[in-house]
Amino acid sequence: MFLLYQNNKIISEKYILERQIPKGLGIEVVKDDKIKKDSVIASGEMFEEKERVDIAGELEVDADESYKYLKCINGEGINKGDLIAIKKKSMLRKEKEVFARVSGVINLSEINSGILKIYDVAKETTINAGVEGKVIRVIKDKEIGILCRVLKIIPFKIFGNTISGELFFLDNDKEEEVLDSNNNIEIGSNLKGSIIALKFNSSFKFLRKLAIYGVKGIITAGISLQILDNIKKDGLWGMSIFVLNCYGISEFDSNMLKYIKINDGSLCIIDKKNKELILTNTPDKKESENIVSNSKTFLKNYDIGAKVFIINENYFGEYGIIEGMEQNNVKVKVNNGKIIEEVENNLILID
Repeated sequence: MFLLYQNNKIISEKYILERQIPKGLGIEVVKDDKIKKDSVIASGEMFEEKERVDIAGELEVDADESYKYLKCINGEGINKGDLIAIKKKSMLRKEKEVFARVSGVINLSEINSGILKIYDVAKETTINAGVEGKVIRVIKDKEIGILCRVLKIIPFKIFGNTISGELFFLDNDKEEEVLDSNNNIEIGSNLKGSIIALKFNSSFKFLRKLAIYGVKGIITAGISLQILDNIKKDGLWGMSIFVLNCYGISEFDSNMLKYIKINDGSLCIIDKKNKELILTNTPDKKESENIVSNSKTFLKNYDIGAKVFIINENYFGEYGIIEGMEQNNVKVKVNNGKIIEEVENNLILID
Protein backbone atom coordinates (compact mmCIF):
# COMPACT_ATOMS: atom_id res chain seq x y z
CA MET A 1 0.00 0.00 0.00
CA PHE A 2 1.26 3.49 -0.84
CA LEU A 3 1.51 5.87 2.09
CA LEU A 4 0.60 9.52 1.62
CA TYR A 5 3.42 11.98 1.94
CA GLN A 6 2.85 14.07 5.08
CA ASN A 7 3.48 17.68 4.04
CA ASN A 8 5.68 19.74 6.34
CA LYS A 9 4.34 23.18 7.20
CA ILE A 10 7.07 25.63 8.13
CA ILE A 11 6.63 29.23 9.23
CA SER A 12 9.59 31.30 8.04
CA GLU A 13 9.87 34.64 9.82
CA LYS A 14 12.78 35.86 7.69
CA TYR A 15 12.10 34.59 4.21
CA ILE A 16 13.66 36.49 1.29
CA LEU A 17 11.06 36.71 -1.47
CA GLU A 18 12.67 37.32 -4.85
CA ARG A 19 10.32 39.25 -7.16
CA GLN A 20 11.49 39.04 -10.78
CA ILE A 21 10.74 42.21 -12.74
CA PRO A 22 9.57 41.76 -16.36
CA LYS A 23 11.74 43.35 -19.03
CA GLY A 24 10.69 46.92 -19.81
CA LEU A 25 9.53 47.84 -16.30
CA GLY A 26 11.38 50.15 -13.92
CA ILE A 27 11.78 49.45 -10.20
CA GLU A 28 9.97 51.92 -7.91
CA VAL A 29 11.52 50.99 -4.53
CA VAL A 30 14.97 51.23 -2.95
CA LYS A 31 16.81 49.18 -0.35
CA ASP A 32 15.43 49.44 3.22
CA ASP A 33 11.98 50.58 2.05
CA LYS A 34 9.16 49.13 4.18
CA ILE A 35 6.35 47.96 1.91
CA LYS A 36 2.81 46.63 2.11
CA LYS A 37 1.02 44.13 -0.11
CA ASP A 38 -0.43 46.84 -2.35
CA SER A 39 2.80 48.85 -2.63
CA VAL A 40 3.87 49.42 -6.24
CA ILE A 41 7.35 47.97 -6.73
CA ALA A 42 7.67 48.33 -10.54
CA SER A 43 5.93 50.14 -13.39
CA GLY A 44 6.25 50.89 -17.09
CA GLU A 45 4.98 49.79 -20.48
CA MET A 46 4.86 46.14 -21.49
CA PHE A 47 3.01 43.92 -23.93
CA GLU A 48 -0.02 42.19 -22.43
CA GLU A 49 -1.25 38.76 -23.41
CA LYS A 50 -4.66 39.17 -25.02
CA GLU A 51 -5.63 35.71 -26.31
CA ARG A 52 -4.36 32.11 -26.20
CA VAL A 53 -5.36 29.89 -29.11
CA ASP A 54 -5.33 26.09 -28.83
CA ILE A 55 -3.99 25.37 -32.32
CA ALA A 56 -3.39 21.68 -31.56
CA GLY A 57 -6.88 21.21 -30.16
CA GLU A 58 -8.74 23.12 -32.87
CA LEU A 59 -6.89 21.39 -35.73
CA GLU A 60 -6.76 18.03 -33.89
CA VAL A 61 -3.01 17.61 -34.39
CA ASP A 62 -0.12 16.72 -32.09
CA ALA A 63 1.07 19.72 -30.08
CA ASP A 64 4.64 19.58 -31.36
CA GLU A 65 3.37 19.50 -34.97
CA SER A 66 1.24 22.65 -34.65
CA TYR A 67 3.81 24.99 -36.19
CA LYS A 68 3.51 23.18 -39.53
CA TYR A 69 -0.03 24.49 -40.01
CA LEU A 70 0.56 28.17 -39.18
CA LYS A 71 -0.19 30.96 -41.64
CA CYS A 72 1.52 33.63 -39.54
CA ILE A 73 4.98 34.30 -38.08
CA ASN A 74 6.29 35.41 -34.71
CA GLY A 75 5.92 39.16 -34.17
CA GLU A 76 3.44 39.62 -37.02
CA GLY A 77 0.59 42.07 -36.53
CA ILE A 78 -2.83 40.58 -37.29
CA ASN A 79 -6.43 41.74 -37.38
CA LYS A 80 -9.51 40.05 -36.00
CA GLY A 81 -10.73 37.49 -38.54
CA ASP A 82 -7.32 36.85 -40.15
CA LEU A 83 -6.48 33.22 -40.96
CA ILE A 84 -3.74 32.05 -38.56
CA ALA A 85 -3.67 28.27 -39.13
CA ILE A 86 -5.05 25.72 -41.56
CA LYS A 87 -5.06 21.93 -41.94
CA LYS A 88 -5.89 21.27 -45.57
CA LYS A 89 -8.41 18.65 -46.58
CA SER A 90 -7.45 15.21 -47.77
CA MET A 91 -9.30 12.12 -48.90
CA LEU A 92 -10.04 11.21 -45.27
CA ARG A 93 -10.57 14.58 -43.59
CA LYS A 94 -12.24 17.92 -44.00
CA GLU A 95 -10.30 21.17 -44.10
CA LYS A 96 -9.95 22.91 -40.73
CA GLU A 97 -9.17 26.61 -40.31
CA VAL A 98 -8.40 28.79 -37.31
CA PHE A 99 -9.11 32.53 -37.43
CA ALA A 100 -7.93 35.23 -35.04
CA ARG A 101 -10.66 36.22 -32.61
CA VAL A 102 -8.83 39.43 -31.66
CA SER A 103 -6.35 41.85 -33.24
CA GLY A 104 -2.79 42.00 -31.92
CA VAL A 105 0.75 40.69 -32.29
CA ILE A 106 1.59 36.97 -32.77
CA ASN A 107 3.76 35.30 -30.13
CA LEU A 108 4.96 31.73 -30.78
CA SER A 109 6.89 31.12 -27.53
CA GLU A 110 4.60 28.17 -26.62
CA ILE A 111 3.79 26.82 -30.09
CA ASN A 112 5.64 23.55 -29.34
CA SER A 113 2.93 22.98 -26.72
CA GLY A 114 0.26 23.65 -29.37
CA ILE A 115 -0.58 27.12 -28.04
CA LEU A 116 -0.40 30.36 -30.04
CA LYS A 117 -0.53 33.64 -28.12
CA ILE A 118 -1.76 37.02 -29.32
CA TYR A 119 -0.42 40.08 -27.51
CA ASP A 120 -1.93 43.54 -27.26
CA VAL A 121 0.05 46.71 -27.90
CA ALA A 122 2.26 47.92 -25.05
CA LYS A 123 0.28 49.32 -22.11
CA GLU A 124 1.13 51.02 -18.84
CA THR A 125 1.55 48.30 -16.20
CA THR A 126 2.24 48.25 -12.46
CA ILE A 127 3.33 45.38 -10.19
CA ASN A 128 2.43 45.26 -6.51
CA ALA A 129 4.65 43.73 -3.82
CA GLY A 130 2.12 41.06 -2.83
CA VAL A 131 3.66 40.81 0.66
CA GLU A 132 4.35 43.02 3.64
CA GLY A 133 8.02 43.36 4.49
CA LYS A 134 11.28 45.20 3.93
CA VAL A 135 13.28 45.62 0.72
CA ILE A 136 16.77 44.26 1.36
CA ARG A 137 18.07 43.92 -2.19
CA VAL A 138 17.52 45.66 -5.52
CA ILE A 139 19.07 44.53 -8.79
CA LYS A 140 18.34 47.29 -11.31
CA ASP A 141 15.36 46.48 -13.55
CA LYS A 142 15.71 42.75 -12.79
CA GLU A 143 14.90 41.70 -9.23
CA ILE A 144 13.77 42.84 -5.80
CA GLY A 145 14.50 40.92 -2.59
CA ILE A 146 11.87 41.37 0.14
CA LEU A 147 12.34 40.17 3.72
CA CYS A 148 8.94 38.86 4.85
CA ARG A 149 6.99 36.23 6.77
CA VAL A 150 5.64 33.22 4.83
CA LEU A 151 4.24 29.73 5.26
CA LYS A 152 6.21 27.01 3.44
CA ILE A 153 4.60 23.74 2.36
CA ILE A 154 6.87 20.84 1.41
CA PRO A 155 5.35 18.77 -1.45
CA PHE A 156 5.24 15.19 -2.56
CA LYS A 157 6.31 16.25 -6.07
CA ILE A 158 6.69 19.33 -8.31
CA PHE A 159 6.52 19.26 -12.11
CA GLY A 160 7.61 22.26 -14.19
CA ASN A 161 9.53 25.38 -13.20
CA THR A 162 9.52 28.00 -10.46
CA ILE A 163 6.55 30.36 -10.91
CA SER A 164 4.64 33.00 -8.97
CA GLY A 165 1.10 34.30 -9.30
CA GLU A 166 -2.16 35.01 -7.54
CA LEU A 167 -3.64 31.94 -5.86
CA PHE A 168 -7.19 31.07 -6.91
CA PHE A 169 -9.01 28.35 -4.96
CA LEU A 170 -11.52 26.39 -7.04
CA ASP A 171 -13.97 25.28 -4.36
CA ASN A 172 -15.85 22.69 -6.43
CA ASP A 173 -16.15 18.96 -5.83
CA LYS A 174 -15.78 17.92 -9.50
CA GLU A 175 -14.70 19.52 -12.76
CA GLU A 176 -18.13 19.18 -14.37
CA GLU A 177 -19.37 21.87 -11.96
CA VAL A 178 -17.15 24.51 -13.57
CA LEU A 179 -17.83 23.60 -17.23
CA ASP A 180 -20.69 25.08 -19.25
CA SER A 181 -22.72 23.30 -21.94
CA ASN A 182 -19.89 23.86 -24.46
CA ASN A 183 -17.28 22.45 -22.05
CA ASN A 184 -15.77 25.90 -21.47
CA ILE A 185 -14.60 26.87 -18.00
CA GLU A 186 -17.18 29.14 -16.39
CA ILE A 187 -16.18 30.59 -13.03
CA GLY A 188 -16.54 34.34 -13.54
CA SER A 189 -12.88 35.17 -12.88
CA ASN A 190 -9.86 35.95 -15.03
CA LEU A 191 -7.52 32.99 -14.60
CA LYS A 192 -4.67 34.37 -16.71
CA GLY A 193 -1.38 34.32 -14.82
CA SER A 194 -2.88 32.64 -11.74
CA ILE A 195 -2.04 29.52 -9.74
CA ILE A 196 -5.13 27.34 -9.25
CA ALA A 197 -5.72 25.13 -6.21
CA LEU A 198 -8.06 22.28 -7.21
CA LYS A 199 -10.27 20.64 -4.59
CA PHE A 200 -11.03 17.77 -6.98
CA ASN A 201 -8.77 15.35 -8.86
CA SER A 202 -8.91 16.64 -12.44
CA SER A 203 -8.59 15.00 -15.84
CA PHE A 204 -5.78 15.63 -18.32
CA LYS A 205 -8.20 17.49 -20.63
CA PHE A 206 -9.21 19.84 -17.83
CA LEU A 207 -5.57 20.66 -17.05
CA ARG A 208 -5.02 21.53 -20.71
CA LYS A 209 -8.11 23.78 -20.66
CA LEU A 210 -6.60 25.65 -17.72
CA ALA A 211 -3.37 26.09 -19.69
CA ILE A 212 -5.34 27.53 -22.63
CA TYR A 213 -6.95 30.01 -20.23
CA GLY A 214 -3.46 31.18 -19.23
CA VAL A 215 -3.14 29.47 -15.85
CA LYS A 216 0.53 29.32 -14.75
CA GLY A 217 0.32 26.60 -12.12
CA ILE A 218 -1.81 23.95 -10.40
CA ILE A 219 -1.92 22.87 -6.76
CA THR A 220 -3.53 19.45 -6.33
CA ALA A 221 -3.68 16.84 -3.57
CA GLY A 222 -3.05 13.92 -5.95
CA ILE A 223 -2.29 13.21 -9.59
CA SER A 224 -2.98 10.02 -11.51
CA LEU A 225 -0.24 8.01 -13.19
CA GLN A 226 -2.25 8.25 -16.43
CA ILE A 227 -2.00 12.05 -16.33
CA LEU A 228 1.70 11.71 -15.60
CA ASP A 229 2.11 9.57 -18.73
CA ASN A 230 0.24 12.19 -20.77
CA ILE A 231 2.42 14.95 -19.34
CA LYS A 232 5.55 13.05 -20.36
CA LYS A 233 4.16 12.79 -23.89
CA ASP A 234 2.61 16.24 -24.42
CA GLY A 235 4.43 18.39 -21.85
CA LEU A 236 3.01 20.89 -19.38
CA TRP A 237 2.21 23.74 -21.83
CA GLY A 238 4.24 26.15 -19.71
CA MET A 239 2.43 25.27 -16.46
CA SER A 240 3.85 23.94 -13.19
CA ILE A 241 2.06 21.35 -11.04
CA PHE A 242 2.47 21.11 -7.25
CA VAL A 243 1.34 17.70 -5.92
CA LEU A 244 0.74 17.70 -2.17
CA ASN A 245 0.16 14.06 -1.26
CA CYS A 246 0.64 11.26 -3.75
CA TYR A 247 0.09 9.67 -7.12
CA GLY A 248 -3.57 8.71 -7.41
CA ILE A 249 -6.81 10.06 -5.96
CA SER A 250 -6.37 12.20 -2.87
CA GLU A 251 -7.79 15.26 -1.14
CA PHE A 252 -6.59 18.16 1.02
CA ASP A 253 -6.75 17.55 4.76
CA SER A 254 -8.76 20.08 6.79
CA ASN A 255 -5.73 22.10 7.93
CA MET A 256 -4.21 22.31 4.46
CA LEU A 257 -7.57 23.32 3.02
CA LYS A 258 -7.80 26.11 5.59
CA TYR A 259 -4.36 27.51 4.71
CA ILE A 260 -5.15 27.42 1.00
CA LYS A 261 -8.51 29.15 1.51
CA ILE A 262 -7.02 32.03 3.51
CA ASN A 263 -4.51 32.54 0.68
CA ASP A 264 -7.20 32.79 -1.99
CA GLY A 265 -6.34 35.99 -3.89
CA SER A 266 -2.85 36.30 -2.37
CA LEU A 267 0.60 35.97 -3.94
CA CYS A 268 1.80 32.37 -4.13
CA ILE A 269 5.08 30.82 -5.32
CA ILE A 270 5.78 27.29 -6.53
CA ASP A 271 9.52 27.00 -5.93
CA LYS A 272 10.95 24.11 -7.95
CA LYS A 273 14.58 24.70 -6.90
CA ASN A 274 13.91 24.53 -3.16
CA LYS A 275 10.95 22.13 -3.52
CA GLU A 276 8.36 24.11 -1.63
CA LEU A 277 5.12 26.06 -1.95
CA ILE A 278 5.26 29.59 -0.53
CA LEU A 279 2.03 31.05 0.85
CA THR A 280 2.28 34.76 1.69
CA ASN A 281 -0.89 35.15 3.78
CA THR A 282 0.28 33.43 6.96
CA PRO A 283 -1.64 32.28 10.07
CA ASP A 284 -1.52 34.58 13.10
CA LYS A 285 1.17 34.17 15.73
CA LYS A 286 -0.98 32.05 18.06
CA GLU A 287 -2.00 29.58 15.38
CA SER A 288 1.58 29.43 14.08
CA GLU A 289 2.65 27.73 17.29
CA ASN A 290 0.74 24.63 16.13
CA ILE A 291 2.56 24.50 12.80
CA VAL A 292 5.70 22.46 12.31
CA SER A 293 8.58 24.93 12.58
CA ASN A 294 11.50 22.71 11.72
CA SER A 295 12.50 20.61 8.74
CA LYS A 296 11.61 17.19 10.18
CA THR A 297 10.48 14.90 7.36
CA PHE A 298 8.84 11.51 7.15
CA LEU A 299 12.12 9.99 5.99
CA LYS A 300 13.60 10.36 9.46
CA ASN A 301 11.01 7.80 10.53
CA TYR A 302 12.30 5.26 8.02
CA ASP A 303 13.76 2.05 9.39
CA ILE A 304 16.78 0.49 7.78
CA GLY A 305 15.43 -2.20 5.48
CA ALA A 306 12.16 -0.37 4.71
CA LYS A 307 10.88 -0.92 1.16
CA VAL A 308 10.31 2.06 -1.13
CA PHE A 309 8.95 2.77 -4.60
CA ILE A 310 11.22 5.04 -6.68
CA ILE A 311 9.74 7.79 -8.87
CA ASN A 312 12.75 9.62 -10.30
CA GLU A 313 13.48 9.64 -14.04
CA ASN A 314 16.40 7.16 -13.99
CA TYR A 315 14.80 4.51 -11.76
CA PHE A 316 11.09 5.24 -12.18
CA GLY A 317 8.93 2.26 -11.21
CA GLU A 318 11.67 0.31 -9.43
CA TYR A 319 11.59 -0.86 -5.83
CA GLY A 320 14.43 -0.42 -3.39
CA ILE A 321 15.52 -1.04 0.20
CA ILE A 322 16.59 1.74 2.61
CA GLU A 323 20.26 1.34 3.55
CA GLY A 324 20.70 4.57 5.55
CA MET A 325 20.88 8.37 5.40
CA GLU A 326 23.57 10.54 3.83
CA GLN A 327 23.08 14.20 4.85
CA ASN A 328 19.71 15.15 3.27
CA ASN A 329 19.56 12.13 0.96
CA VAL A 330 18.52 8.53 1.49
CA LYS A 331 20.68 5.57 0.51
CA VAL A 332 18.61 3.04 -1.42
CA LYS A 333 19.66 -0.38 -2.66
CA VAL A 334 17.96 -1.11 -6.00
CA ASN A 335 17.27 -4.48 -7.63
CA ASN A 336 20.65 -4.80 -9.38
CA GLY A 337 22.42 -4.39 -6.04
CA LYS A 338 23.59 -0.86 -6.73
CA ILE A 339 23.22 1.68 -3.91
CA ILE A 340 21.95 5.07 -5.00
CA GLU A 341 21.29 8.31 -3.12
CA GLU A 342 17.85 9.81 -3.56
CA VAL A 343 16.06 12.92 -2.31
CA GLU A 344 12.98 12.26 -0.19
CA ASN A 345 10.45 13.45 -2.77
CA ASN A 346 11.48 10.69 -5.19
CA LEU A 347 10.55 7.90 -2.77
CA ILE A 348 7.24 6.43 -1.62
CA LEU A 349 7.24 4.22 1.47
CA ILE A 350 5.65 0.80 0.92
CA ASP A 351 3.79 -0.87 3.80
